[in-house]
Amino acid sequence: MTDRSTTIAYSVSIGLHLILLVTQFLSFSWLHLSRPTAPLRVVYEERAKLQQLEERQASLSRAKRDMTTPSVPTAAQSRSQQIRIPQRPLLAGGQHLSDALSSRMASLDTSAGGQTMAQLLSSRSSVVDLANLVEAAAGDPVLMSYFGMIRERIQDTANRKNWVAGSDAQGIVYVSFMLDRSGSISAVAVVTDKSSPSSMLRGAGSQIVKTAAPFPSFPPSMTEASKTIIVPLEFLLGPA
Repeated sequence: MTDRSTTIAYSVSIGLHLILLVTQFLSFSWLHLSRPTAPLRVVYEERAKLQQLEERQASLSRAKRDMTTPSVPTAAQSRSQQIRIPQRPLLAGGQHLSDALSSRMASLDTSAGGQTMAQLLSSRSSVVDLANLVEAAAGDPVLMSYFGMIRERIQDTANRKNWVAGSDAQGIVYVSFMLDRSGSISAVAVVTDKSSPSSMLRGAGSQIVKTAAPFPSFPPSMTEASKTIIVPLEFLLGPA
């Protein structure tokens, strides 16, 4: 009985030792071989960081060159001519900066089809100033809307193209015209004593009004056969 027990004990001990040996063999051989090596990963990350650093240094160098290189004005940065209808210009009193010179040329300009403000006011019973719609409409919302449409059409025509492209001339031009019931115009003229002496600006102002015509017909509340209209066109230099 004793020999049998001893044999069983030895067998169990040998089995446990075999299991321990197999376990150690698997843990030290297969597990270690399946792990990736750390040095390859470190080398790859180092190369990526170096590439990013080189790109940042190149960007910084380009930025420094751009800051030190003087900029050359381009056509897009140059100033262009703008035209607007100003609000409430003074027709009877006050003068534009160029009026002192233009008044000296009034006699010459009148012979070319222009007229002075005094001549215009004396020859017409009523004059509608498109720069002062409230006064022109006399509180009538229908007339306010009608004269507003005429003003808007002239402004849209002025914005349609460069009427004096490439010019540095600035100033204001008062253009008068006769408007009949059908919306047609006639007697287009420059108010010489209130307008810039520039023949180019005067010609452009008259051409803008002629191009904008014809206008809408008179509303029923306007019983006159015709109306004399004055519109100021201010030529300004602004960014392109």
